[in-house]
Amino acid sequence: MKIKKIITGAVAASIAATMAVAASADYDISADKLSTDGNYAVLLFGDPAENPVYSTIDEVTGLTEFTYTFSVKADAVEKIESGEMWIGGDIGTNDKANGWRKLGPWDFSALTKVSDGVYSVTAKSDTPLFDKDTSEYAQVWLQVYFGKGFTADDYGVNVEGVKLVGIDAPAAAGTDTDTDTDTDTDTDTNTDTDTDTNTDTDTTEPTEGENSGKPSTNTGAEGIAVAAAVAVLAAGAAVVAKKRK
Repeated sequence: MKIKKIITGAVAASIAATMAVAASADYDISADKLSTDGNYAVLLFGDPAENPVYSTIDEVTGLTEFTYTFSVKADAVEKIESGEMWIGGDIGTNDKANGWRKLGPWDFSALTKVSDGVYSVTAKSDTPLFDKDTSEYAQVWLQVYFGKGFTADDYGVNVEGVKLVGIDAPAAAGTDTDTDTDTDTDTDTNTDTDTDTNTDTDTTEPTEGENSGKPSTNTGAEGIAVAAAVAVLAAGAAVVAKKRK
C-alpha cells in the first residue's frame, strides 16, 4: 500500500469520527437554569441580561424535540398509582411568533419511567420549533398540575433537567479547544486547551422565579474526535514504518 493512500485513509477516518460525534450530540440543561415555581421554563435564547442558554437564535432553530426529567416522592407515587392522587400538566414552547404554545397535555400514564420515582416527558414536532426570522426569543417550559385538595409539597416534584435532542452545546461555551496535530511518523501531538469560565450567576428568567449558575457545556465531543484522529494516524504511521523496513 502506498504511503499516500495510508495518510489519505487516516484523514478520512478521523473526519468520519468527528462527524459521527457531532451527529449524535444532544445537550442536557442542568436544573439550575429552570424556574422552580411550577412553571419550569428555560430561556434558550433572548435578552442577554436574562442569561439565556445560547447566544444566537441560529443555535436552537433546529430543535424539534426536548425532554424534561423530574422526580416525585415515593409515597406520592404510590397514591398516584392507586388512584388516590392525580398528577398531570402541559409541555410546550414560548417565542415571539407563537406565544405560549402547548405541544400536548400529559398525565401520569403518559410519562416514561426512568427509575424508581423518576420520570420523563417528551415534546416532539415534525417541524422546527423556532424560526430565526420570527421567534426573536426561544423558551421551553413544563407545567405541573396537582390533584384537588393536594399541594406541591404532597408531591415533592423536583425537575432534574432538560435534554435538547439533536442540539449541540452552546457555541460560546467559554472553553478554547485549539488542537494542533502533527502527522509526521513520530506522531507528535500538541494539544492546548484553555478554559475560561464565566462566573456571572445572578440572573432572572422571563418567567417567575430566580435561577443561578451556568450549565456545564463541556460535552467532551472535541476530545473524543481528536483522540480518534490521533489513534488512526498513529496506526497509519505504524504501517508506514513497517513498509520501510
